[in-house]
Amino acid sequence: MTARHLQRLASGQATNPHKATSRVLQRQFGHPVAELLGPLGSHGQSVDAGADWASGEDDDMRRRTLLLGAVVSGMVAGAEPVRRSLDAALALHTTVRDVADWERTVDEYARLSAQARVSRDQLLPHLLADLDEVRTHLAAADGSLRPALAGVCARLSGLAAVALVSAGYWSEAARYWRTAQRAARSSDDRDLSGHIGGRRAIFSLYGPGGTASTLRIADDVLAETGGKPSSGTASALGARAQVLALEGDRAGAHSTLSELEHVFDELGDAIRSDPTMWGWSEHRLHHTRSFVHSYLGNTRDAGPAQDAALALCSPRSLAVAQVKFHQAACMIVSGDVVQGTHHVAEVYESLAPGHRNGHMSTSAMFALNKVPAQAARLRALREVRELVSSA
Repeated sequence: MTARHLQRLASGQATNPHKATSRVLQRQFGHPVAELLGPLGSHGQSVDAGADWASGEDDDMRRRTLLLGAVVSGMVAGAEPVRRSLDAALALHTTVRDVADWERTVDEYARLSAQARVSRDQLLPHLLADLDEVRTHLAAADGSLRPALAGVCARLSGLAAVALVSAGYWSEAARYWRTAQRAARSSDDRDLSGHIGGRRAIFSLYGPGGTASTLRIADDVLAETGGKPSSGTASALGARAQVLALEGDRAGAHSTLSELEHVFDELGDAIRSDPTMWGWSEHRLHHTRSFVHSYLGNTRDAGPAQDAALALCSPRSLAVAQVKFHQAACMIVSGDVVQGTHHVAEVYESLAPGHRNGHMSTSAMFALNKVPAQAARLRALREVRELVSSA
């Protein structure tokens, strides 16, 4: 799309853009092209072309703002290759200060991801751009700095894997998990290696590989960590307990949950106070208890665990929706199939569109899978299944 064509659209001189252009505009701004280019009401909503409206000048301003935003986005995208070329031309050596800058960048990404201020698929392009840049530093770094830079690559790759999982790109996520684990091993940081593997086990629970794949990954992590109290061990035990709960193994799930609780008590304060991907906070423990008790049908124990998990959740966190799916599962196993099914639909539709894919749609399906076979033909259930599977 040329700048001239955008200017014609913004000024209203071109009112019937090509179908491909319409798709680009709709995808960029999240609104039908008729709203972007047609007359707008006082609140920015489209109105009939023949209707009386006195805000034509305001409408032109809104339209120009939206469309010129596309020009600015193009300028920003074009600025990155210039910056990278300049960086290469300077040929500066990577220093300890550079490594510290990258570690702060990773921490910022981890906070953004945990707080769900933006959807993870929106974060992904920025993550990958920074990962590509730190890769160039890794290739040319002094030997003493390579382990630390490999650790940065491991963390960025792990965050990219989580973003891909959230967007439903399971195969691509698996590749980034493997890269993250290899980079973590290259960093000589055994805790980081175990942690990446543990988070991979947790998220694999929601993927197409099935429970057997999750158990294998979790067992590999436990063998690597030797059961030593760490975030990796806690994540692997949490994944194992949840798999066993889904499979209906009551004794195995309760035993693994008890082991997790013991490991949690032994974790350091720094790990338990970190709410990002790198920590293992009290919320994660309550979340795991909520999952295990809900899907085993222990509604008496599930309720307090759900309340404790929700009390520690950030209001914007996707974990809130996951615990609400646990509540829906409890409704269903208690016999209130219709109310539980409606609860799944309400929670799912409350998610931003960018958060309705990947592990969140699987979380909803876990609850719907508790519906007994004799109720499988209910219209409400069919409609909610179609809503979730459409993601």
